[in-house]
Amino acid sequence: MPAASPLFVDKIALTIALDNRDARDRIHAWYRDDPDEIRGYRVSATRGGRFYGVSKEIVFNAETHCKLLAEYLPRGGARAILQSYEGDTESEPDVDIEAVTDTRRPFRIEFNPAQLLAVPEYQAAFVAIMRDWFGDAQEAELSNANITRIDFATDIEHVDITDLVIARNDTTVRSATYGRDGRIETIYLGDKNSNLRFAIYDKRAQRGGMVPRTRIEARIKQRLTFESVYEYHNPFERLLIREIDKLEVGTGRNGRHYWGWFVCACQLQGLQKALGDIRNENTRREWRRRVAEREAPTWWNPQSLWNDELREAINRIELWPTRRRVRRFRY
Repeated sequence: MPAASPLFVDKIALTIALDNRDARDRIHAWYRDDPDEIRGYRVSATRGGRFYGVSKEIVFNAETHCKLLAEYLPRGGARAILQSYEGDTESEPDVDIEAVTDTRRPFRIEFNPAQLLAVPEYQAAFVAIMRDWFGDAQEAELSNANITRIDFATDIEHVDITDLVIARNDTTVRSATYGRDGRIETIYLGDKNSNLRFAIYDKRAQRGGMVPRTRIEARIKQRLTFESVYEYHNPFERLLIREIDKLEVGTGRNGRHYWGWFVCACQLQGLQKALGDIRNENTRREWRRRVAEREAPTWWNPQSLWNDELREAINRIELWPTRRRVRRFRY
């Protein structure tokens, strides 16, 4: 039976002010000493230090790209550097220019909590490293940090991405990537530069395996704090998700053949574009209604996903010395 996993954080990037002198001194000394390892894990310089004077990666597992990126000392001219960026648009750095140019926020970390949590040894090392850096100031420093990107996700087991029609109710911007066999691998809903973008992708194709698995991910790129995350409007409510086999039932009369083509077009180029290709206004209105009135899959409950699971998704990262301290936030 299809089932959605609990909500989890797939990526997070933070810029931190380092108002606490002891924490600032410890982190500065760590960079000055230029260590080759920390807590038994390799430390290496990166090519990504375009915006910070020093950029290092703590490599937990090179094969799975499980790393903690730690950048320090903002560069002058960071704004001009980002504006002239000519790299791959999909990998454009998630940098908050206001944070980079604010001298009170000289430290940036970026990591994938889901990867760390998958291996207890990695998570324990991460918690210990944060304690080494921040000491007793960890709660205060991270509570005031700017979240410049945070990705919330859920995995749908036993559902293939090719079995779904997914649309977004507040934008028609859509793109997709395909594998060598022509199958859809990733669907993007929203502009790459917008504050909110969805990525729906085939985890089976990405990681291998026999059981179909589709990830639905909301990528939030804007200045937030941990307190304001809890006040963020549920992004998953913006998605319309339908199962193709449920759409094809009961088309009636002689429209089954053309309806099948329409459903295929929805999957390949998106619902809005497929509807836009229909010249007859009455047909377009009727088919839009058909899709909208179909029931959402039983495994898709965006209200519960966000309202009931958001707090635990944040707690699970273990950014605070004790989980009980997170309760002081309002949500």
